[in-house]
Amino acid sequence: MPQFSYRARNAQGGLVEGVLDCADRSVAIRQIEQLHYIPVRIVPVGSEPTPAKRSSNGAAPAATPVALAAPTQKLKIPHGQLLIFTEQLGHLLRAGMTLDEGLSVLEKRLRQPKMQQMTHALHQALVDGRSFSQALRDFPRIFPTIYVNLVAAGEASGALPDILNRLVEHLMQAKNLRDRVQQALIYPAFLAVAGVALIAIFITFMVPQLTGFLLQTGGTLPLPTQILMGAHHVITGYWWVFGLVAIGVYVGFRAFVRTDDGRMAWDRFRLAFPGYGRIIRHRYYAQFSRTLGTLMDNGVPMLKALDLVTEIAGNR
Repeated sequence: MPQFSYRARNAQGGLVEGVLDCADRSVAIRQIEQLHYIPVRIVPVGSEPTPAKRSSNGAAPAATPVALAAPTQKLKIPHGQLLIFTEQLGHLLRAGMTLDEGLSVLEKRLRQPKMQQMTHALHQALVDGRSFSQALRDFPRIFPTIYVNLVAAGEASGALPDILNRLVEHLMQAKNLRDRVQQALIYPAFLAVAGVALIAIFITFMVPQLTGFLLQTGGTLPLPTQILMGAHHVITGYWWVFGLVAIGVYVGFRAFVRTDDGRMAWDRFRLAFPGYGRIIRHRYYAQFSRTLGTLMDNGVPMLKALDLVTEIAGNR
């Protein structure tokens, strides 16, 4: 009977290696899953790849292009690509592939350079003996805390494909919620921008023409018109000052909200702002409930789930 050498993760995240006598590879996968292990690699005995094969002249193999890209800590991909990655990896695992094979397939299938770099790094981490959840922590700008902890829970329970399916649902719900909030804010934002643009056009172009017409008729300019004319002279004569002030305010605001007190004050202002605050509060309520439910449904204890929800709340 054929023998298969395997590498898997146990419930504690430790690396387990061994040899199974099985009729074929699919039977080996089922036997490993019955032991509540996460299959990482399964190969016939005698065909195991060496950690670093060398060429005939003794030189190490050349690095792949994706391995030469930017550091993983700064790598970031759009939300939609993370959704595609999670969905496709879940499909491959449910089809009977090991995690190692699934990542190898995705590395060849995905076309975006950043996605290839990320998948290559994750695959290499598994080859080096790290767990999948540990490898995900190398990409803090791609995989949120809830994602990493749910994957860790899936590795511990042996139900990683099911966890990935739940993550797909979670990511889709988060995307739908974010889209609804953005759609609700588009109309007020458009009105605000249009109002500012109309006022600027009126003061810059229409007020001088109206003032010239009134002066030609010999009439006296009313006080509101004089105020508007003064505003026109100030804006057109000192526009560069307003530009510098705007840049200074923006830089100062960014520095202010980076502080703990500044971020707290800004978040409090956002929640209290008429109209907008109500939408934001409802968004956070929905995000809190959905995230907490997802964590607890997948075996994360209540106290730890509350800590994780606090980390990803997005509002102090």
